[in-house]
Amino acid sequence: MVPTSTWHGCFCGKGQSLSKACRLGLALIAISLFYLSRTATAQGCPQVLGYQFYVQREVANAYKNWTAPSPFTVTSLSATCNATARCTAFNTRGMLMTAPMRPAFSYLDNTKAGPCDGVYISNRTITGLLLPPNTVEDLRQEAKIIDMVAASTAAMRVAAQLKTAKVPITAATIKTPTSQVTAAFAAVQTPLAQVSNVTGNYTYAAVATAILYPTWDSRSANGTNNNLISPVKDQGSCGSCVSFAATAGAEAAVATALKSASNSNDFSEQWLFFCNGLYNPTCDTGWTADEAADVLAKFSIPQETNYPYKGTKTCVLNAKPESRPAGRFQYISITNLDTAKDHIRLYGAVLTYFAVYNDFYNWRKGSAPYVWDGKSALSGYHQVLCIGYNDTGHYWIAKNSWGTSWGDNGFFLMSYTNRAGFMSASGDNVAGLTFTPTQPPALSPSDGLCSPTRNETTTTCSRDCAKPRSFPPPPPPRPPPPEEPSSPDYAPPEHAPPPDYTNAPPPSYYDYSYDEDDYYAR
Repeated sequence: MVPTSTWHGCFCGKGQSLSKACRLGLALIAISLFYLSRTATAQGCPQVLGYQFYVQREVANAYKNWTAPSPFTVTSLSATCNATARCTAFNTRGMLMTAPMRPAFSYLDNTKAGPCDGVYISNRTITGLLLPPNTVEDLRQEAKIIDMVAASTAAMRVAAQLKTAKVPITAATIKTPTSQVTAAFAAVQTPLAQVSNVTGNYTYAAVATAILYPTWDSRSANGTNNNLISPVKDQGSCGSCVSFAATAGAEAAVATALKSASNSNDFSEQWLFFCNGLYNPTCDTGWTADEAADVLAKFSIPQETNYPYKGTKTCVLNAKPESRPAGRFQYISITNLDTAKDHIRLYGAVLTYFAVYNDFYNWRKGSAPYVWDGKSALSGYHQVLCIGYNDTGHYWIAKNSWGTSWGDNGFFLMSYTNRAGFMSASGDNVAGLTFTPTQPPALSPSDGLCSPTRNETTTTCSRDCAKPRSFPPPPPPRPPPPEEPSSPDYAPPEHAPPPDYTNAPPPSYYDYSYDEDDYYAR
């Protein structure tokens, strides 16, 4: 009998050549054995807290930051990566990098790579924004952007016609559709309002506002020298972008409320992120804007000099007394981009977030407004401050928190059609802060002590410095009745004389309309 063997439908007999299916199966086995040899366990290789080690592998779609100078060790590389902004991975050859949220691995040449060569990827967030899964798909919804662009496009056409007809563009002539304005719409064949699933929806009010304010930059509000935006700061290697964006928004809101010519406000990101007493975000996990705004609404925010930014959890009061802006913050969720533009003009800025792709890191001064290239890997999500817009160039103006050496002195331009979700107005993507000057709110957290050295009074810290309740003094004692004489001829008067209260203190009641018996009955 001819010996035979069967494997997955492959029949091989003595003296017979392998069938096509058999050759394919053996090839798959060889490939599997090859990759098993390449993915050996990392047993015996250095392990780093907070990092996952992938032996004999590399992240093919990572953004390469820079190479550490020799000599280095895994321990020194991890310490350097932890202290480097936006570094989330490093390899054993000294390359620091930003690993995408879904890394694509390539394999090293095992003829040159050692048994412990590979890449270490951290478990921390890239910039510090916590978002639910599938957020990037939601961010790419562009229906509201299409509506805004439709309104701004109509505004540019009508504005050009108004200039040709020498009609003054003022609020008095534009806010209501006068005959001259209506004629301008008709001349450029543009409807006063539009409903279209293809070219976008808009109202006359949206077009009128776009005609009056086609561009805005809160660093030079309405073409003046008034700068409502505070200087750019640097969040460093900590995932605290939410704290920086919220603090910058608070600084702008206070500047507009106080009608400041320049924004000299400098509030504490350190306190908001690490010392707020309500929430506990970390540099690795990040935070959400609604929680940061909740803290601002409840407790306001102290000055940077009180709690300078360290990027690590420390809450030591650096300079006394602790001082906060005398007023109340309010957080507003915005789901309409025309409303968002209104808020920028009225309060200086809005908060927004977007998906950070690897090609965004290369944006520089002079670059075109950013648009995702469609192929760069997703690194994470980032919260920033939008401070202006330009309908002519179709872009937003934003303030980042990566220091002045990045971008255009820390600012950048983002196209209306950026494909990264910036100012998409979906869900909680856009929000604004307002500030109403009032008495200073209560400090947080309460420690149960009223401390004058911390500037705590009944106004600034009512929970710890509440006035004790005061009560009226007790009424005077009731005088004893007069003694009756012992004489048998004595006859009491028909009416006894009233007691003498000449020297008795007056009662401390608000209502003095009482009778004597009722007074003592109390």
